[in-house]
Formats: sequence, C-alpha cells, structure tokens
Amino acid sequence: MSGRAWPAPVALAVALAAAPAGAAEWSEVFAAESDTVVFIGAGTELWRAPFHLATRETLWNPSPGERVARLRVSPDRRRVAWLTRVQDTDTTRLWLYGGGRSRLAARFFSLQPLLRGAPNFEPVVPSIQDEVVDGARLIAPNPTMLRRSSNTLAWTPEGSAVVFGYDGGLATISADSVAALEVSSVLVTDMLLLDPAPVYLADVTVVTGGLEIGAYLVYPTRERWRFFRASGLGLASRWSADFATIWWASGRDLRAVRAHDPTPTVEARESEDLVWLEAQPERRTIAWAADRRLARKPVDGGDAERVLETTKPITAVLGGPRGRWRAAVAGDSLHLWDRLDDALTAVPLGKVEPVALFESPDGALALAAEGDGAPRLLLVDRAARALVDTQPPRVRGGRFYPSPSGARLILADPAAAPPRKLQVYDFAGARWVEVSNPGLAGWERLGP
Repeated sequence: MSGRAWPAPVALAVALAAAPAGAAEWSEVFAAESDTVVFIGAGTELWRAPFHLATRETLWNPSPGERVARLRVSPDRRRVAWLTRVQDTDTTRLWLYGGGRSRLAARFFSLQPLLRGAPNFEPVVPSIQDEVVDGARLIAPNPTMLRRSSNTLAWTPEGSAVVFGYDGGLATISADSVAALEVSSVLVTDMLLLDPAPVYLADVTVVTGGLEIGAYLVYPTRERWRFFRASGLGLASRWSADFATIWWASGRDLRAVRAHDPTPTVEARESEDLVWLEAQPERRTIAWAADRRLARKPVDGGDAERVLETTKPITAVLGGPRGRWRAAVAGDSLHLWDRLDDALTAVPLGKVEPVALFESPDGALALAAEGDGAPRLLLVDRAARALVDTQPPRVRGGRFYPSPSGARLILADPAAAPPRKLQVYDFAGARWVEVSNPGLAGWERLGP
C-alpha cells in the first residue's frame, strides 16, 4: 500500500480553521454511513438503524424506572441480547432480538455477590466499563451509578443461544426457545466469550460448586459445563484467539490453551514482559512484542521469526482488528508494520505519546495521542515519514471512536450523562465538524 500525501501543515491548519461555527445534525454529517447498528439511547431505549439515523426501528422502550444493564451482540452480528431491571431486588429480564422481532426470553433473580460476602458493584447502565466489540459507550459511571447485581451475559460462538448468570448458577436459552436450561451451579460474576474460540473466561468471586475464587476457563459440553483454572489468564489480561487456540501474556511467557484441551502450554519465553500479542488468522500465525522485538510463529508450531527489532524497548503496539497496519511505539519512534505484506516504515515521534491507531477505508492512518488534559489526533504521512496535527477541538478527557465504516472519528468526553455535542473528524474532507448528539449513549455494529 503506497503512502498517501497529505497537505502541508500550514495549509491544513487554514482549512481546519474554516470549520462552521454551529453544530451540524447527525444525519447530515453521517449521511454516507449506512452500516446497521443497535443504538443505546440516553434513557437506554434501543433502536436498530443505519448509522446515519435517517430511519430507525425500536427494539425496546423502558417501562418507568426500568433500564438496560448490559447489551451483547452475537458473534455473527445477527442478534442482540440485553438485560433490564428496575432495581436490585427486582427480577432481571433477558430480552432477545433476531429475525425482525424482540421478545422477553427469561425472568430471573441476578446474583448479588455482596449478599454472599463478596463486594462487587457494576454500573446500572451500559458504560465504558463494558466489553465493547465494535462500537462505543458514551457513559462513564460515577459512584452513585453502581449497583450490586451482576450482569453475566454472553452468546454462544455460533450465535444460536445466550448464556446468562443468575443467583443459582449459569443457564442457556436458545434464540428460538422459550425454555432455559441450567448448565452449572457455579456462581459467576462476569463472563467473556474468547471469540472466535468456543471457550469462555469466567470470574468467580463466591466460593461455590467446589470452586475457589478466581478466573476460570469454561468449556461448554452437552450437559454440565466444565470449569478449569485459567492459569494466569484474567478478564484484564492481554489475550487473543483463533478458532482452535487461546493465547495470553503471562509475564515473560506466551501461554496457550486449546479449544479441545484446557492444559496450558508455554509457546514462547522472552527476556522481558510481553506488551502485546495478536492472532493473525490470515497468515495462521501468532505475533507478540517484548523488549526490542516484534516476533511471530505459526500457530501449528515451529520456530519464531523476527518481524521487527528496535533500538529502544517497545512499550505498545497499536492498531484496530479491522486494519492491516500495526504501530510499535519504541522510545521516540513509531514503527509501522503492514501485517499483510510485512512492509515497515519508521516515523519520528518527538514528544508525541501515542495511545491508539486508526485506519480509514482508503488506508489513511491517524494517531491518537496524549495531550495537555485533552487528546490530540495526528495524521501519519508515511511517504514523508512525518506526523501532521489535525488540531482537534479541545475536549478534556475525550476519547476517539471510529464510525462503523472507519471513514470518520468521533471525539467525545464520556460522563454520567451523554455529551450534548460531539466532534467528528472526516478523513476525506480533512476537517473537524461539531455535531449535535441526537440522544445517544452508545452503539454496536450489526451485520447487513
């Protein structure tokens, strides 16, 4: 992929200064964004709509006092599951959407670990603490928004059923069924599908079912699901997976388990702690970074090969799952790696402190960086080996969220209530636009 030529910094600054003074409408700015998403409204109402929001289909409206606590999209992006309740003492409701309709699938009492001597508090609504797959959350909960109920919810790998936690264990229900089936009496506080592997990672905070407190790998079986110690893998760990294997960083070790065997193995050992790892199915490899090198090896075994070696230790590797570029941060240099053809480009960073890399559909790269209390956004000119500041509006504590197409970046400051205004950077127009928030608290991308 060839480098894209960007305007000179002075010319770019003049163009950005000419941005309109008033806030634009969401449907105007995102008119070309037709990807389907499920939107979370400010009152946790749910809509299925194209991202431009010119039309919408209501999936759920809350009754008085009721709110969505957690929302999950199936791996195939065809279905949506969400939990609602009024308060901790109320029954929790599990809702499912698929095939053009929403339905109430189950009612149950949620696990409250505090009642069993294990303090655990979760936000009352979807927030930045959620595991976001391909979307955004614009709510940062404050202490008054925390509740005692757990919100364990995950899809099965093929998206045909949901697993949920309640005060008696774990249960599953088919997307097309009216009857739930208990699969374990273990009390689980949180649960994550290690997609695309058919294995879950569960957090057990209450001694139950013969298990001690800790993280467990959960293997679904035809009847009772089986729990195995996670051997250092936790919900906050660096991990990656393909259909057959889960890898994670355990200090200096790259460890793995297989979908057919929970026995952990050491796949590689480095002189320093691993700072990044990623399964790359298109090449059937697993890549990782530690100290001054980025390496990879075949998933079926074999020797590791060096992809990149830097003069200073690598502190982070940036890049989204849908992009082809990765960026290794090493001292005052940014090392760009095209993971499809192994092209390498080094760009001086100076005093820039990168935190994220974004890639537009036409291959343009943008680097999010720490600023003086507000984030910066810099375009990466690969041909000139330089960074060009887009001079974003100052949003203290702001975060960047890519639009579903990746053609735009949304800058917002998550707080206890959704921000009234959002800042949007358009890659094609190389400009910032202020947009009125039409009452959104988050979204997740769906399939066609």
